[in-house]
Amino acid sequence: PATTEFYTRGIVGSVRCVQETSTGEATGVVVGVGEDSQLGSIKAQIEKAAEENKKTPLKERLDEFGDKLSIIIMVICGLAWLINFPKFSDAIHGNWFRGAIYYFR
Repeated sequence: PATTEFYTRGIVGSVRCVQETSTGEATGVVVGVGEDSQLGSIKAQIEKAAEENKKTPLKERLDEFGDKLSIIIMVICGLAWLINFPKFSDAIHGNWFRGAIYYFR
């Protein structure tokens, strides 16, 4: 017999179909609600995996990508700051230090 998930008033459960008809009506028996349902077992597995805090291959690759992206962004910002180095001492900034801070922002 097929098992079907259902959601009623905040309760997730499983129903095992006893009889199917072509009119769309069926008789069902509730075989589990909450943690005893299929969705409940999936939720428990996700929570268990989160507790173990193991890094999946995807998490590892995303961490590596994030690290590389951070370095690339810092290099680009540093280059933009250095390109503006000659403008640090413009009269509009008052002095060299204020010009450096202005272009740092």
